[in-house]
Amino acid sequence: MTAESFDDGRADVPGGLAGTAERVLVVGAGIAGLTVANALAHGGVECLVLEARGRIGGRLHTVDLAGSPVDLGGSWIHMPGGGNPMHAFARLAGVPCRGADPVPEMTGFDCGEGRRLSAAEAEAVLALYLEAFPEAAGPLAAELGPDASAADGIEAFLTAAALAPGPARRARQVLYAAIEAESADLAERQSLRWMWNEIEYEGNYFGDVPDGGYRRLVDAMATGADLRLGVEVTEVEHSADGVRLRCADGTSEEGSHVVVTVPLGVLKRGAPRFSPALPPDRLAAIGRLGFGRFEKVALRFDEPFWRTAGFPHLMVFPRDPAEWMVWVLGLDAFGAGPALVFFVFHSAAARRGPGRRRPLGPRPARRGDRPPVPGAEGRGRDLMGQRSPQRRRLHPYPAGGQPRRRRPARRAGRQAAAVRWRAHPERAPGLRRWRDDQRDPRGETAPRHAQRPARPGQCRASEPPMPGSGAAGRRTRRLVGPV
Repeated sequence: MTAESFDDGRADVPGGLAGTAERVLVVGAGIAGLTVANALAHGGVECLVLEARGRIGGRLHTVDLAGSPVDLGGSWIHMPGGGNPMHAFARLAGVPCRGADPVPEMTGFDCGEGRRLSAAEAEAVLALYLEAFPEAAGPLAAELGPDASAADGIEAFLTAAALAPGPARRARQVLYAAIEAESADLAERQSLRWMWNEIEYEGNYFGDVPDGGYRRLVDAMATGADLRLGVEVTEVEHSADGVRLRCADGTSEEGSHVVVTVPLGVLKRGAPRFSPALPPDRLAAIGRLGFGRFEKVALRFDEPFWRTAGFPHLMVFPRDPAEWMVWVLGLDAFGAGPALVFFVFHSAAARRGPGRRRPLGPRPARRGDRPPVPGAEGRGRDLMGQRSPQRRRLHPYPAGGQPRRRRPARRAGRQAAAVRWRAHPERAPGLRRWRDDQRDPRGETAPRHAQRPARPGQCRASEPPMPGSGAAGRRTRRLVGPV
């Protein structure tokens, strides 16, 4: 079916272009705006693109993560066959693409059971997601009625499947995650009747990825376009004489036509202003349309240790049955270097809360930073099946203990004086009262407070202090790393 042959039966669908396109203004330099600009440029029509951000691409955003190109927005060219226009454009632009289907190498880890899934178990849960439930969606919608949600369909499907507790939990987690991945919203708010009924192209669902990330296609699409970045359009005026755009920096642009491609969230905020106002049905559509959250967490390593451990890609099934599965994909499989990307879907992203965001890259050093904990990298590899030779607890306080209370000034002064005395006893004869017959394994005098019963997270008197730590051995051990 082509765009020209589509007809939804409405009589108020706008016809063709009104008037002659002389100078077209495009608001927004995402993939929609750039596509318009590219088509107009090839048609010989003057065009100006205004973008409020300092970059182009919109939701297609490739970043360089220590030498690895990582797409924080769109990743795949799904179903690249059958005349897929993005795949055709990549071929015309000379951007090579490669297959990026993670399913054949997908593995699983069940945090609830604390174990890897066998190859058969991983294959079975993937089959539910990719085949069994989509095939059952139609009959379930007919049985449950037109108002049934995707969540209703999932629960009915799992009831009929009668799986054992463990497989049933994983099946529920993967199916809810699949709905949230495709819809970026809760399964309870998605219509079962209208799931998976879109017209698609041909080929593998996951399809291909462009070498070097989507930025290569975005840059190719923007070639030859007149682009102005950092220009926020605040008002769109339309009249019989054409259009005028007013910008936040006080400038304005005039043209014969305008194409507004700003994100839905911007329109919901009432920006830009339209004069005259948009028709009521358009405003109602903007108000009704919704969107959710789909976030990615990217980590770059020196080497892809997960592949050596047998986890090229991973499905992580949380311990909590009410939390959904998380994808972890190794980008090394797609030629992007040793990087892992965690796909965090709507409900999991919402649980993270608003939080503060900061740019990618190492965090700037702060006063009071602790030195790295030996063995931390090995602890990170435990999930991948490789245990560090020296496992360390990565709790912020040793053995799960509570934060230490600040000592009163007098006691703190005695503690500091005790440290000086340990190093130079001849300079502190007045501190003899701190001495005791009990000595630590090195034969040095231990402070009296070290003989008290150890609370959770403290070192006992029988444990040797860190070298050079003196009476502050316990605190130094906490700062250097848990024992």
